[in-house]
Amino acid sequence: MPYVNQVVRVKGFHLSPFYKYNLYKWDKQQDLTGFYIAGGLDYFYYKKSFEKYDSRNNETEIQNYYSAQLAVGGTVGAQLIAFNRVTISISISMFIKTISYTNNKEKELNSLNSYWVSENNQFWSNYKLMIGYAFGK
Repeated sequence: MPYVNQVVRVKGFHLSPFYKYNLYKWDKQQDLTGFYIAGGLDYFYYKKSFEKYDSRNNETEIQNYYSAQLAVGGTVGAQLIAFNRVTISISISMFIKTISYTNNKEKELNSLNSYWVSENNQFWSNYKLMIGYAFGK
């Protein structure tokens, strides 16, 4: 019985440095609690490999796509401290693509951590829930 087997793998990373400014502090003794705005960058690189095996002709087709993009954006969020040192932050960000490279323009890879991407892949938005540890005093 003939069959076709397809394997798709996507690997990559995001690098997102931000500068955060606190708008309002819930607790005047804690610098890390309250509402904030932030501006920053989102750089990502993805590699998508597509492997297709067709048993009828015993052929394997392999295709690789690469995308790298740099975007500028802003964030609105809130952060609080729990258990004296645990930071909990929730935020929503919007980005605009500034620089892009791909090895196949028809197969440009979108930001995978986005919940919304514009049709032309120029804008995207994401939300984050971050849990961290506050070092220091």
